[in-house]
Amino acid sequence: MTRNYRQLYSLLKLQGLTKEECVLEVSKGRTDSAKELTDAEWSVLILWLTPIHKAQHWQPKPGDRQRKKMISIARQMNWHMSTNRPIQDKGITLIMARLDNWALAQKFKKPLMQHSEQELNVLLSIFEEKVYKSYLKDLNR
Repeated sequence: MTRNYRQLYSLLKLQGLTKEECVLEVSKGRTDSAKELTDAEWSVLILWLTPIHKAQHWQPKPGDRQRKKMISIARQMNWHMSTNRPIQDKGITLIMARLDNWALAQKFKKPLMQHSEQELNVLLSIFEEKVYKSYLKDLNR
């Protein structure tokens, strides 16, 4: 079996792991040298490092853009304020609680994080066209 040591060191560097730690783990303490690994152990090591590498390519949950836009609008409407002072975590906890309560009162009757992308599109339209516009009208009074 041909061994690609460049691939091994590249994967180790991406993960911030040392070769010795990983080789000891795969060989169950038999050796800390990659050259002394059996072909089966080498395959296990590469497979073990590769999924970790692929997991770093995080994809946002469907509807993430819509949720972020709603959070941004809620922040513009000062939904992060609690009794005239901001909460330490920039109010995201309070905003999410208020958005959840609002979403539960809408037609789908689910918390914000449980909506599908299509449902979030509908909720975002309602939030922009009714809630935010109402807030802006109240500012102009």
